Amino acid sequence: MRQVPQPLWQALLRCVAGVGPLLAYELAWRTGDPEVTACEPARACALAELLEELRDRVASGRFDPHLYGPDPAPVAFAPFAYGCLEDLPAHRVRMSEALERAVDVRARTARLEAHRQALLSRIRALAERRTAALQQVRLDLEEAQNADRLREWGTLLLAYSAQVPKGASSVRLPGYQGEPVDIPLNPAQTAVENAQEYFRRHAKLRAALRALPQRALALAQEVDFLDGLRVHAECATTHEELEEVAAELPGARPRRGRPGRSAPRAFTVDGFQVLVGRSNRDNDRVTFQLAGPRDLWFHARGVPGAHVVLKTGGRVPAEDTLRRVAAVAAYYSGARTSPAVDVDYTERRFVRRVPGGPPGRVTYREERTLRVSPSPPEGA
Repeated sequence: MRQVPQPLWQALLRCVAGVGPLLAYELAWRTGDPEVTACEPARACALAELLEELRDRVASGRFDPHLYGPDPAPVAFAPFAYGCLEDLPAHRVRMSEALERAVDVRARTARLEAHRQALLSRIRALAERRTAALQQVRLDLEEAQNADRLREWGTLLLAYSAQVPKGASSVRLPGYQGEPVDIPLNPAQTAVENAQEYFRRHAKLRAALRALPQRALALAQEVDFLDGLRVHAECATTHEELEEVAAELPGARPRRGRPGRSAPRAFTVDGFQVLVGRSNRDNDRVTFQLAGPRDLWFHARGVPGAHVVLKTGGRVPAEDTLRRVAAVAAYYSGARTSPAVDVDYTERRFVRRVPGGPPGRVTYREERTLRVSPSPPEGA
């Protein structure tokens, strides 16, 4: 084991047959820091004694099964009490029950994750199509800026048609200010036909120039909307939450047998109620239906995420309370894996919907900013 340059519990796992990861960690934990790479002789002797004790307990059937983690979602089970899990709620159960409950949780977790990945795949596919369309519209806008140049080319070709050689692929003609202008040509067409083609393209681009900006704005809003749905899908903890996100996808069929919406996430911080949106439409509901004008509204700056509302009830929250709520807003955002996130907060009365924008799209003012580490609410 001393020759293996790994944390002690990993070295134990590699060098001792019949020991699994959690048991290896527990044995290393009982002799000190399980992450230390060195294994001094005294510690090796202690590990050998623990392994002998383990062998004797198994041989004599002296088991003490424990289930670890909160009900109804335990995170681990063991045939003995494990000190490395002492910070988790522990329950003495029969081993068959521990195994059944833990496996059931893992199966449900696997089903939820499969549901999440399927939904995220749909969201990504839609976002990629909208992004590609937006890029094309922006290219069309750039071309549309040259509409007047096409009209100039058509006018010059008509004015100097007699000077344009047949079958030429380009021609240089005097411009409006007397400067030479190089004009690309279709060799299969006459000067007049080339001019007519430039006039046709000019008219088309002029019409597009009136419609394209609005189209670009709509597509950009759709991309942002889908990015928000992606974050909500990543943060969802139940199939119902995933279904609510899926119901907001463009072209989604209305959900049958589900007349109402699920309640937003709700918890308390220092006696204050806090609401967290589960989807884009839920964000809109939390902010504009459930929050009062003087309640505090939180959102991670510059990234999609949940609208978080702290119901003040006319009271003034302490700075620590504000920071804890801001950490929750960071956690339920696209920056949840970042070590530090800027979170803006303001009174709800300073938050406004974007006119014509998708649900959950807002502007706000009079904000203050807290830099916090993302953290889920207690008990989540």
